[in-house]
Amino acid sequence: MTVLVVDDHISVVSGLIFGIDWRKIGITKVLKAYNATEARKIISSQNIDILLCDIEMPVEDGLSLFTWVKEKDYPMECIFLTSHADFIYAKEALRLGSFDYILQPARYEEIERTLVKAMDKIRITRKKEEMASCGDLIQKRKNIFLDAVLQRFFGETGLPQEQAIKDLNNLGIPLNETERTFVIHLHMQKESPIVKDWENDLIKYTIENILDELLSGYGYGILIFTKSRRNFVIYVYKKEPCNIEKEIVGTQLKHFIEIYKEYSGCEMTCYLVSCNGIRELKSAVDKLEQIKSNNVIQDKGIIDGDLERQTQSAGEETKIFFEKLGTLIENNLYEKICDDAMLLLDELSGEKQMNADSLIRFYQDFLGVMYLSAEKYGISSSEIFEGETERERSLKAYSSVEEMKWLIKYITAFFNEKSASEEKQKTQIDYILQYIRSNIESDIRRTDIAEAVHLNPNYVSRLFKNETGKSLKEYIMEEKMELARELVRNTNLSISVITMKVGYNNFSYFAQVYKKVNGLPPAEDREINGKHK
Repeated sequence: MTVLVVDDHISVVSGLIFGIDWRKIGITKVLKAYNATEARKIISSQNIDILLCDIEMPVEDGLSLFTWVKEKDYPMECIFLTSHADFIYAKEALRLGSFDYILQPARYEEIERTLVKAMDKIRITRKKEEMASCGDLIQKRKNIFLDAVLQRFFGETGLPQEQAIKDLNNLGIPLNETERTFVIHLHMQKESPIVKDWENDLIKYTIENILDELLSGYGYGILIFTKSRRNFVIYVYKKEPCNIEKEIVGTQLKHFIEIYKEYSGCEMTCYLVSCNGIRELKSAVDKLEQIKSNNVIQDKGIIDGDLERQTQSAGEETKIFFEKLGTLIENNLYEKICDDAMLLLDELSGEKQMNADSLIRFYQDFLGVMYLSAEKYGISSSEIFEGETERERSLKAYSSVEEMKWLIKYITAFFNEKSASEEKQKTQIDYILQYIRSNIESDIRRTDIAEAVHLNPNYVSRLFKNETGKSLKEYIMEEKMELARELVRNTNLSISVITMKVGYNNFSYFAQVYKKVNGLPPAEDREINGKHK
């Protein structure tokens, strides 16, 4: 080990270096410094194990030096030396975390004993760190092994469960193969801005920690397996002698949903089924997957898979909608098609008349009719979607009512564009202008306009540019600045209020845009041109 001796008295440093039997106590290297500045240079360039330091030194004392050592997080023990029996020094030395405080003059044997104790502490600390590092590695490998075991346990590999059950027991997770328990499929509906950049392992870790804390007080343990992004399967088991009660599990799941939403901003759906022993686990997992697939209206909260969820036939209302669809297409009434479809899907969802099968049929029938419309204009179905992202999304739009609504809006907007006559385009421009003026106090986005007028966002931009000679963004900015100028010059409203009234939430950016359009910053414009100045 290496010791650095620091004292402003050369005689004291020499006495310590030659008076202490360094080799006997196991010190291999001794360095010296006569002030804190020299000590800092040595500490910054070499590995020091023990700092043997005087407290009273000119310019910078030993306490200040050790404070710097702690701030820099250099791993060393400090033994202070002082010739003053001042309690304040001792108190501050202990507060900083020094190993010991020796009052001078002291016998070299006493200093040697203190150095040996400090060395023992260093060895113990390093051993603990080594064991902790080893433990982290073992834990990491254990987690990798556990994931592989759980993959077999939950029936994902098609291999027998027996070895997985033995492995879990060896990992300290004893399972009763015949006990009645519960299996949960936890689905994260959407990823919030907080969670979207998280690795799946981090999402799993947070879920596991919260659920384990909620259930462990009842003697329950959980095994959690990542099925896919945002989907986790959870097996509830007994860690202690007890009965696993459905009411308790359900109540704690409800608490979990509330806590996780507050913590991460994510909405959760928990599908819950009972399981009479591990042998039924695979069928329970499959049942949960089927229940989840049927939840096309994306109900949130807890869905009890043990209760039969009756879904009525959606046939009659859907039949009437598709009977009218041909006539609406012939008359290019794509906006009405969109409105009617939205209304129908909302009604079917509200009355629980929509499941996976009925939504797939609706999806297939709708695409079939709309592709006939594509033939009418002599275009292929691949031309409807502008990019690979939209095309890929359209192929899975039957997965939920929300995605189906997106597809309907997208396709009807496309055909609304294709069928637009010159006169209709002028009407569309009027609608766009009306929307902008009615929403001038909002942060107007192109997608909002497109949805309001049942058009494709890119088409809205092209149409507006062709008809007005200005880009949509430029026009919206000019309209906002015209209103802002009127308010600045003709009212007593504060500039910050005016900023919000024209849909800006950043005052600096508003002032910058205002000056660009109107030639002066808003405050200066009011001072020069305002009627109420």
